[in-house]
Amino acid sequence: DKDSFNITYRGCDKSILHYPEDGMSAAVKIDKPDIEFNLSLSDLQKLLKVAATNTFTHLTIFVKDGKLAIKVSDRANDTSNTGVMSLDVDVPDKPSFECAFKVENFKIIPMNYNVKIKQDSFAIFENSDKTLRYFISVEAEKKRGK
Repeated sequence: DKDSFNITYRGCDKSILHYPEDGMSAAVKIDKPDIEFNLSLSDLQKLLKVAATNTFTHLTIFVKDGKLAIKVSDRANDTSNTGVMSLDVDVPDKPSFECAFKVENFKIIPMNYNVKIKQDSFAIFENSDKTLRYFISVEAEKKRGK
């Protein structure tokens, strides 16, 4: 860059890389997602920056007052600070929806994403032109009182 910062990426031989079988990514899909919404690049960057700055471990997607919201927090500490972003996505038919993801699993290329979530298994983050797809596991339910 203009400040004389350089990054060096090391390569490796193709033979040591493992690729999914042909058609595997087409087979992994969510036909009827519990929740589907668009997550903008700016919202994604803001959430991940707040999480990193505060060492928050989890990103939780939930419904608040009939709208979708995303919270970054430390789920292991009920008294920790939190950050909540409300999205302009109405979900009146899902009043109790909530699922959490580990922030460390969001090593994804910063872009706009269409997000489809199956509450008890995983989410698919797919970029606008459908050339990139990430599968991110949903965390197990948090046990209350433990």
